Amino acid sequence: MAGIDIIYVHAENYLEFKAWLESVKRFYWEDLNEELYIREYNLESIQQNELLPVLNLGSEGDLWLAINCPFEYVIDRLKFMYSAKTKEQLIKKIHSQIIKDINLDKKYKLDRIKNWMENPVYKEE
Repeated sequence: MAGIDIIYVHAENYLEFKAWLESVKRFYWEDLNEELYIREYNLESIQQNELLPVLNLGSEGDLWLAINCPFEYVIDRLKFMYSAKTKEQLIKKIHSQIIKDINLDKKYKLDRIKNWMENPVYKEE
C-alpha cells in the first residue's frame, strides 16, 4: 500500500456511517483479511459540522469502500483524495494505485533477495 488514508466524515454523519461499518465488518474481514478499526467519539461535545477521522485505510480498503459504501459523503471524500470526478474514475484510480503498489513491492523484494544472494551474512571458507 502506498500509504494510510484517513476517512473523515462530518459529526452529523458519524453515527450513520459507524452503524453501517459495524454491520459490514465481517464482510470486510472476509474480503481483505484485515480488521476494520472504527474510531469512537462522544458526540455531545462535538459540533455537527466538525470533520472527524473515522478510519485509517490503505488503497485496498479504499477500493472496498468505493465499491461497497452507500454514502455519497464517503464516496465524495474518496473522490477528493484520489482526484477523481466520478465513482467509476475513482475505482479505476484506486485499482491503478494498488497495481503500482504491488509492482513496487515486488521490485523491492526482488532487489532485497538479490542483495542477500550477492552478500551473504555467512560465507563458507
